[in-house]
Amino acid sequence: MTRPPVGARLGAGFALKSLVGPYAFVVTLGVDLQMVVLRGAPYLGDPVWTVSWMVFVLWVFWIIGAALAAVDAARLSRPGSIHLPLAARRGRWIYAWAAGWTALPMVGAHVLVIAGALAWGGVWPRVAWWQIGLALGAQSVTLIWFVCLGSFLGRFMPVLLAGPLAGALAYAISQTVTGKSFGSDRFAAFGDGGATMPMIGLEWNATFHLLQIALLGGTGFLLLLPLPRRRVRLAPGPVAVLTGVSVVLAVAVVPAFVPGRAFHHDAQPPDRCVGADPMVCTYREHERYAATARTEISKLTAAARAQGYDSFVRTRYQERSRSYSPGIGEGAGFEPLERGRIDPMAFASGILTPTWCPAISAEEPPPNEYFEDLQRLAVTWVHLLYPEIVVREMSGAPVPDYSPAEAQAVVNRFAACDLDR
Repeated sequence: MTRPPVGARLGAGFALKSLVGPYAFVVTLGVDLQMVVLRGAPYLGDPVWTVSWMVFVLWVFWIIGAALAAVDAARLSRPGSIHLPLAARRGRWIYAWAAGWTALPMVGAHVLVIAGALAWGGVWPRVAWWQIGLALGAQSVTLIWFVCLGSFLGRFMPVLLAGPLAGALAYAISQTVTGKSFGSDRFAAFGDGGATMPMIGLEWNATFHLLQIALLGGTGFLLLLPLPRRRVRLAPGPVAVLTGVSVVLAVAVVPAFVPGRAFHHDAQPPDRCVGADPMVCTYREHERYAATARTEISKLTAAARAQGYDSFVRTRYQERSRSYSPGIGEGAGFEPLERGRIDPMAFASGILTPTWCPAISAEEPPPNEYFEDLQRLAVTWVHLLYPEIVVREMSGAPVPDYSPAEAQAVVNRFAACDLDR
């Protein structure tokens, strides 16, 4: 590490020559770009899903950020450099300066890639831009917090141990604190668990993100303040110990007493409707996949009408969201569209599912007879158009088709939410 004189200007040149943290930018950019194209980028066009999709790589950045910040802090604390934080003018902020050169390039790379993914999706967001900015800020503050944690630990450790120990602690936190928050009704200090399915119908809870930013921003700032004390070896003083304990208690205890989910429901119906009989409505976020759904619905509808299964046919089909599904008399719903070929069996089952019935979304599932009837209805419908698919996908004894009259009777029962026989 280059040794500058006391009071030397700590600019970008010195940071790039003496610190390892700035080069995390390259790793962050590479990992994020791989995440963007993973599974064919199914999130495209859905801004909320795009941002939530990128949550899955945060734990990698937490480990890298903590480890590199710890190494830089440890190098500043060794002989030949310790005069900077302990003796230089405004030396207290030298550790913060070094941590900033780890955190800000990583945050910049992460936000840049997400912005590129949003632009690639090409859809004006249904949620407000400030909500997207707040969600990105919440993701960023988690990364900054782990950098502050690594900097705090590295001040009191040998250089060779600082990185591995800080990285191991970051990994342990990512696997415990965040894991407990997935699907919870309680506030999660490190955010939501990400999303692997369309997020249309949900919008962010701004209070959740503001509390997250305040808690992690405040405790992260505290982690930057303590300085090592001169003894035989540099060691944490009472302020550092108190800071560490306070931060641990705040991050571990606060979520247990604060209710609140990361998302609210936003039950808007689909807003892109095409055709008349049938009319097919999709969300603008999925406009690029809508043609495939319209074609499939037209083919299934034509096959049902041609062979007397009019009970399957509706004049209006609407894409469902995470919070919206057409009610009884509002036509049929189909599952949210994703990139790729439509599975006819799953598609037909989705259309035939009576989502307006309370039993469908109740904690206790409907009776087994309902699932048997739904499967038989779907097999009957798909068999009219794709007999080879039915034969290939059915295991064990074949599922017999319903006659038109039998299908009508089951559809009528489902319409009345009579799911038992």
